Parts: sequence; C-alpha cells; structure tokens
Amino acid sequence: MLAHACKLAILSGLVLTASFTFAENHDRFQSNYDIRIDASDKANDVTCINCSIYVAGEVAGDVTAIDGNVVMENGAHVHGDTTAILGNVRLSANTSADQDV
Repeated sequence: MLAHACKLAILSGLVLTASFTFAENHDRFQSNYDIRIDASDKANDVTCINCSIYVAGEVAGDVTAIDGNVVMENGAHVHGDTTAILGNVRLSANTSADQDV
C-alpha cells in the first residue's frame, strides 16, 4: 500500500512539473498576420508564414519568417538564428543577434 502511495505521489509531481513547463512555453506561431514582440515581451521560438515579425523585445530561440520580413527594432535581442525566406532581415540600431542571420 505504501509503495502505491509513493508511486502516486511521484506521478502527481511529474504531471504538475510538466504542466508548469508547458505553461511557461512562449513559442509564437502565426500565419497571414504579423507578429510583434514588444520591448517588454519575451518569447522562445517565433515563426511566421505569409507575414512579418517585428521584434523590439527578447527572443530566446529562433526567429523565422517564410514569405515575410524580420524587422529587429531598436533594443531587440535574438539569442538564436534569424531567418527570412522570401523576405528580408532588417536590423535597427542597438540590436543583437547571437547566431546566424
């Protein structure tokens, strides 16, 4: 009986941990509507199809626009790769892209 209770407690802890992990996931995906990451916003991976991405805040992962542009505004910081397929990447003053552009 005690072993069953321990297994149940461990399983409950894993479920709670997984739910908090998914709640903190700030990936952004959009098609046909632009994505804006404001100066006070933080996101993980950002992907846009048939639209553009405007980054003024911080992106921990990659920024990818397909058939659109990536515009990094003043103060933007992208820790991952920045990619525009069938579009352009524009870097304003005081921006930072840690990986490939």
